[in-house]
Amino acid sequence: MSNTTPVMQIKIRNKFNLFDLLSKYAFNDGDDVLPEERHIIQAACEKFANQLGVVANRWKPVILKTSHSPYYVAFQDCTAEKANYYRYDDLSVREQRYMDAMIEHRFGGQNVITVSEEELPQLLSYALINDQQRKDQPPGLLIMSVTYEEILNLFREVAEAQKETERKFQDTDRKLNQLEKLFTSQWGKLMESLVEGDLVALLKNRGILIADTTMRLKGKSPDGGNYEFDIIAHNGAEVVVVEVKTTLRPQDVKDFIERLNQLKGWIPRYAHNQIYGAMAWLTADAGAEQMLEKRGLFSIRATGNSASIQNPTEFIPHQW
Repeated sequence: MSNTTPVMQIKIRNKFNLFDLLSKYAFNDGDDVLPEERHIIQAACEKFANQLGVVANRWKPVILKTSHSPYYVAFQDCTAEKANYYRYDDLSVREQRYMDAMIEHRFGGQNVITVSEEELPQLLSYALINDQQRKDQPPGLLIMSVTYEEILNLFREVAEAQKETERKFQDTDRKLNQLEKLFTSQWGKLMESLVEGDLVALLKNRGILIADTTMRLKGKSPDGGNYEFDIIAHNGAEVVVVEVKTTLRPQDVKDFIERLNQLKGWIPRYAHNQIYGAMAWLTADAGAEQMLEKRGLFSIRATGNSASIQNPTEFIPHQW
């Protein structure tokens, strides 16, 4: 009978959640990471940063190392004179949502990144393990052998691949910049149309006589956060708050109502006014338009160079 002890194979992770790579405190503060996996995590961060690229012409991904998680992806503000670095959690809610949308676009809705055995960083991690264990290799432990010449060849191959990848990234960034300009143009035209006449006339037809309008009202809430409202229309006792969206989604409606619930606390001068809510939009996802009316909000749809209120004439808006 053989007394040979079976060789146990340890699984080395090479697949990681993107948002773990964005956290300084992921992987149980690094306690869940094997020494062999640290270079693989570094490779995953590099792959993530390269594929994401600069976001909104401002946020450049950088790889940082801490005493917690071995490596993580942070962002350098390219618009600042000094090199300031921000974690994902340091960004504002609006910047985080823009970042989330960009990640979803760049990675096709997949929140996982994989480092294959053929990629240089993982091979280099094996080489480091070889250097550490070559003199005292435990029985039955199979370690991939990587020579210096093989590493040089891999550097050359990766350099060529990076040139092609960079070209593709530049083309993608160009297309995204075009989409961003289109989005800004549509949003701006809708704002301009509403402020320069449509909004006053539309609300007058619903019995609300507007005296003046304020665009992009911004401020700080008592809890230290920031608030912003696209358009506020006044007539003394009544105030209509308008949120402008190029594409209206159900979650936008929920978020806007939550902000309306906080408005009087954030802006005390409106504490005694009758507050109504309205959302202006170009296109709407399924269910979003119906949600507006059910929640007591005016639904203003833009068509061409004009806009119209979609609610029936007997509609009674909710009063905050």
